[in-house]
Amino acid sequence: MSKGAFTFVLHSHLPYCRKAGRWPHGEEWLHEGISETYLPLLNALYDLKDEGCHFKLTLGMTPVLVEQLDDELILKHFRVYIEDKIKRATADIIRFGKEANGHLAYLARFYQEHYQSLLQSFDERFGGKIIAPLKYLQDEGNLEILTSAATHAYLPLLERDSSIHGQLKTGVASYKRHFGRLPRAIWLPECGYRPAIYAGTGGRSYLKPGIEQFLAGLGIGLFFAETHTIEGGE
Repeated sequence: MSKGAFTFVLHSHLPYCRKAGRWPHGEEWLHEGISETYLPLLNALYDLKDEGCHFKLTLGMTPVLVEQLDDELILKHFRVYIEDKIKRATADIIRFGKEANGHLAYLARFYQEHYQSLLQSFDERFGGKIIAPLKYLQDEGNLEILTSAATHAYLPLLERDSSIHGQLKTGVASYKRHFGRLPRAIWLPECGYRPAIYAGTGGRSYLKPGIEQFLAGLGIGLFFAETHTIEGGE
Protein backbone atom coordinates (compact mmCIF):
# COMPACT_ATOMS: atom_id res chain seq x y z
CA MET A 1 0.00 0.00 0.00
CA SER A 2 1.37 3.40 -0.95
CA LYS A 3 2.02 6.12 1.59
CA GLY A 4 -1.17 7.99 2.44
CA ALA A 5 -3.48 5.17 1.34
CA PHE A 6 -6.09 3.74 3.70
CA THR A 7 -7.95 0.48 4.17
CA PHE A 8 -11.46 1.07 5.47
CA VAL A 9 -12.83 -1.58 7.79
CA LEU A 10 -16.24 -1.66 9.42
CA HIS A 11 -15.77 -3.15 12.88
CA SER A 12 -18.70 -4.28 15.02
CA HIS A 13 -19.01 -5.53 18.58
CA LEU A 14 -21.61 -5.80 21.33
CA PRO A 15 -21.13 -7.53 24.69
CA TYR A 16 -23.19 -10.55 25.66
CA CYS A 17 -26.72 -9.46 26.48
CA ARG A 18 -28.82 -12.53 25.62
CA LYS A 19 -31.71 -12.94 28.10
CA ALA A 20 -30.55 -9.84 29.97
CA GLY A 21 -34.02 -8.30 30.15
CA ARG A 22 -35.22 -5.19 28.41
CA TRP A 23 -34.39 -1.51 28.11
CA PRO A 24 -32.03 0.18 28.86
CA HIS A 25 -29.33 -2.46 29.33
CA GLY A 26 -30.94 -5.65 28.10
CA GLU A 27 -31.45 -7.33 24.74
CA GLU A 28 -32.95 -4.20 23.18
CA TRP A 29 -29.39 -2.93 22.88
CA LEU A 30 -28.79 -5.72 20.37
CA HIS A 31 -32.20 -5.33 18.71
CA GLU A 32 -31.43 -1.67 18.08
CA GLY A 33 -28.18 -2.73 16.46
CA ILE A 34 -30.00 -5.15 14.16
CA SER A 35 -32.64 -2.61 13.10
CA GLU A 36 -30.34 0.42 12.84
CA THR A 37 -27.10 -1.15 11.59
CA TYR A 38 -27.07 -4.76 10.42
CA LEU A 39 -30.34 -4.92 8.48
CA PRO A 40 -29.74 -1.54 6.76
CA LEU A 41 -26.19 -2.68 5.92
CA LEU A 42 -27.46 -5.95 4.48
CA ASN A 43 -30.09 -4.10 2.44
CA ALA A 44 -27.45 -1.73 1.06
CA LEU A 45 -25.06 -4.56 0.16
CA TYR A 46 -27.74 -6.69 -1.49
CA ASP A 47 -29.02 -3.65 -3.38
CA LEU A 48 -25.52 -3.21 -4.80
CA LYS A 49 -25.37 -6.89 -5.65
CA ASP A 50 -28.75 -6.74 -7.42
CA GLU A 51 -27.51 -3.77 -9.44
CA GLY A 52 -24.50 -5.77 -10.61
CA CYS A 53 -21.96 -3.82 -8.54
CA HIS A 54 -19.07 -6.10 -7.57
CA PHE A 55 -18.14 -4.34 -4.36
CA LYS A 56 -15.37 -5.25 -1.92
CA LEU A 57 -15.85 -4.62 1.79
CA THR A 58 -14.06 -5.72 4.96
CA LEU A 59 -16.24 -6.24 8.02
CA GLY A 60 -14.95 -7.09 11.49
CA MET A 61 -17.35 -8.99 13.76
CA THR A 62 -16.49 -10.20 17.25
CA PRO A 63 -17.40 -13.82 18.03
CA VAL A 64 -19.68 -12.79 20.92
CA LEU A 65 -21.65 -10.61 18.49
CA VAL A 66 -21.83 -13.28 15.77
CA GLU A 67 -23.05 -15.88 18.25
CA GLN A 68 -25.89 -13.57 19.34
CA LEU A 69 -26.86 -12.48 15.82
CA ASP A 70 -27.26 -16.15 14.88
CA ASP A 71 -29.16 -17.13 18.02
CA GLU A 72 -32.77 -18.24 17.52
CA LEU A 73 -33.96 -16.65 20.77
CA ILE A 74 -32.35 -13.31 19.94
CA LEU A 75 -33.93 -13.32 16.49
CA LYS A 76 -37.31 -14.27 17.95
CA HIS A 77 -37.11 -11.40 20.43
CA PHE A 78 -36.02 -9.07 17.63
CA ARG A 79 -39.31 -9.77 15.89
CA VAL A 80 -41.17 -8.83 19.08
CA TYR A 81 -39.10 -5.63 19.25
CA ILE A 82 -39.77 -4.57 15.65
CA GLU A 83 -43.47 -5.45 15.79
CA ASP A 84 -43.78 -3.32 18.93
CA LYS A 85 -42.17 -0.41 17.06
CA ILE A 86 -44.74 -0.78 14.28
CA LYS A 87 -47.60 -0.97 16.80
CA ARG A 88 -46.43 2.18 18.59
CA ALA A 89 -46.00 4.12 15.36
CA THR A 90 -49.47 3.07 14.20
CA ALA A 91 -50.97 4.27 17.50
CA ASP A 92 -49.13 7.59 17.11
CA ILE A 93 -50.59 8.10 13.63
CA ILE A 94 -54.08 7.86 15.12
CA ARG A 95 -53.22 10.04 18.12
CA PHE A 96 -51.57 12.82 16.15
CA GLY A 97 -54.38 12.68 13.59
CA LYS A 98 -56.94 13.36 16.32
CA GLU A 99 -54.78 16.24 17.55
CA ALA A 100 -54.59 17.63 13.99
CA ASN A 101 -50.79 17.64 14.29
CA GLY A 102 -49.87 17.00 10.68
CA HIS A 103 -46.10 17.09 11.11
CA LEU A 104 -45.97 14.53 13.92
CA ALA A 105 -48.48 12.35 12.09
CA TYR A 106 -46.17 12.45 9.07
CA LEU A 107 -43.21 11.40 11.25
CA ALA A 108 -45.24 8.56 12.77
CA ARG A 109 -46.16 7.31 9.26
CA PHE A 110 -42.51 7.53 8.27
CA TYR A 111 -41.44 5.30 11.15
CA GLN A 112 -44.34 2.91 10.64
CA GLU A 113 -43.29 2.38 7.03
CA HIS A 114 -39.61 2.24 7.99
CA TYR A 115 -40.07 -0.55 10.53
CA GLN A 116 -42.50 -2.42 8.30
CA SER A 117 -39.90 -2.32 5.52
CA LEU A 118 -37.20 -3.64 7.87
CA LEU A 119 -39.43 -6.49 8.99
CA GLN A 120 -40.24 -7.33 5.37
CA SER A 121 -36.53 -7.42 4.49
CA PHE A 122 -35.78 -9.55 7.54
CA ASP A 123 -38.48 -12.09 6.64
CA GLU A 124 -38.57 -12.15 2.85
CA ARG A 125 -35.14 -11.03 1.71
CA PHE A 126 -32.96 -12.63 4.36
CA GLY A 127 -35.11 -15.50 5.60
CA GLY A 128 -35.17 -14.28 9.19
CA LYS A 129 -31.37 -14.48 9.42
CA ILE A 130 -28.47 -12.04 9.78
CA ILE A 131 -25.31 -14.15 9.65
CA ALA A 132 -26.34 -16.46 6.77
CA PRO A 133 -26.74 -13.62 4.23
CA LEU A 134 -23.38 -12.18 5.35
CA LYS A 135 -21.77 -15.60 4.82
CA TYR A 136 -23.27 -15.73 1.33
CA LEU A 137 -21.68 -12.39 0.42
CA GLN A 138 -18.32 -13.65 1.71
CA ASP A 139 -18.64 -16.92 -0.22
CA GLU A 140 -19.29 -14.87 -3.38
CA GLY A 141 -16.17 -12.77 -2.82
CA ASN A 142 -17.86 -9.42 -2.11
CA LEU A 143 -17.21 -9.41 1.62
CA GLU A 144 -14.27 -10.34 3.84
CA ILE A 145 -15.31 -10.95 7.44
CA LEU A 146 -12.69 -10.62 10.16
CA THR A 147 -12.78 -12.48 13.42
CA SER A 148 -11.67 -11.17 16.81
CA ALA A 149 -10.95 -12.38 20.33
CA ALA A 150 -13.83 -14.38 21.78
CA THR A 151 -15.19 -11.78 24.21
CA HIS A 152 -13.33 -8.69 22.92
CA ALA A 153 -10.76 -9.06 25.71
CA TYR A 154 -7.91 -6.53 25.61
CA LEU A 155 -5.16 -9.05 24.98
CA PRO A 156 -2.06 -7.12 26.20
CA LEU A 157 -3.55 -6.95 29.69
CA LEU A 158 -4.18 -10.68 30.01
CA GLU A 159 -1.57 -12.06 32.42
CA ARG A 160 -1.54 -15.65 31.23
CA ASP A 161 -0.52 -16.57 27.71
CA SER A 162 -3.02 -19.42 27.92
CA SER A 163 -5.78 -16.81 28.27
CA ILE A 164 -4.63 -15.05 25.09
CA HIS A 165 -4.48 -18.36 23.27
CA GLY A 166 -7.94 -19.33 24.59
CA GLN A 167 -9.50 -16.04 23.47
CA LEU A 168 -8.07 -16.37 19.97
CA LYS A 169 -8.67 -20.11 19.57
CA THR A 170 -12.30 -19.72 20.63
CA GLY A 171 -12.74 -16.84 18.19
CA VAL A 172 -11.37 -18.96 15.35
CA ALA A 173 -13.60 -21.92 16.27
CA SER A 174 -16.69 -19.69 16.38
CA TYR A 175 -15.83 -18.20 13.01
CA LYS A 176 -15.34 -21.61 11.40
CA ARG A 177 -18.67 -22.83 12.78
CA HIS A 178 -20.64 -19.87 11.39
CA PHE A 179 -18.77 -19.11 8.16
CA GLY A 180 -17.59 -22.55 7.10
CA ARG A 181 -13.88 -21.76 6.82
CA LEU A 182 -10.96 -20.45 8.84
CA PRO A 183 -10.57 -16.66 9.14
CA ARG A 184 -7.79 -15.07 7.12
CA ALA A 185 -7.51 -11.95 9.27
CA ILE A 186 -8.42 -10.61 12.70
CA TRP A 187 -9.35 -7.34 14.33
CA LEU A 188 -7.50 -7.25 17.63
CA PRO A 189 -9.77 -5.75 20.33
CA GLU A 190 -9.02 -2.02 20.48
CA CYS A 191 -6.09 -2.86 18.14
CA GLY A 192 -4.27 -3.98 21.28
CA TYR A 193 -0.89 -5.45 20.31
CA ARG A 194 1.80 -6.97 22.54
CA PRO A 195 5.29 -7.57 21.16
CA ALA A 196 7.50 -10.37 22.43
CA ILE A 197 8.74 -9.40 25.88
CA TYR A 198 10.90 -10.81 28.60
CA ALA A 199 9.23 -11.56 31.91
CA GLY A 200 10.61 -12.97 35.11
CA THR A 201 9.54 -15.05 38.07
CA GLY A 202 11.53 -16.56 40.90
CA GLY A 203 14.75 -15.02 39.61
CA ARG A 204 14.32 -16.65 36.22
CA SER A 205 13.48 -14.76 33.01
CA TYR A 206 11.69 -16.13 30.00
CA LEU A 207 10.34 -14.81 26.70
CA LYS A 208 6.63 -14.21 26.34
CA PRO A 209 5.62 -14.45 22.66
CA GLY A 210 4.17 -11.54 20.72
CA ILE A 211 0.56 -11.59 19.58
CA GLU A 212 1.63 -12.48 16.03
CA GLN A 213 3.01 -15.81 17.26
CA PHE A 214 -0.36 -16.81 18.71
CA LEU A 215 -2.05 -15.77 15.46
CA ALA A 216 0.41 -17.66 13.25
CA GLY A 217 -0.22 -20.81 15.26
CA LEU A 218 -3.91 -20.49 14.44
CA GLY A 219 -3.36 -19.81 10.74
CA ILE A 220 -4.19 -16.09 10.84
CA GLY A 221 -1.87 -14.09 8.61
CA LEU A 222 -3.08 -10.51 9.04
CA PHE A 223 -4.09 -8.26 11.92
CA PHE A 224 -4.71 -4.53 12.46
CA ALA A 225 -2.49 -2.63 14.88
CA GLU A 226 -3.54 0.94 14.20
CA THR A 227 -6.84 2.64 13.50
CA HIS A 228 -8.22 6.10 12.88
CA THR A 229 -11.78 6.40 14.10
CA ILE A 230 -14.36 8.27 12.04
CA GLU A 231 -17.14 10.08 13.94
CA GLY A 232 -16.40 8.40 17.24
CA GLY A 233 -17.37 4.79 16.48
CA GLU A 234 -15.52 1.52 16.22
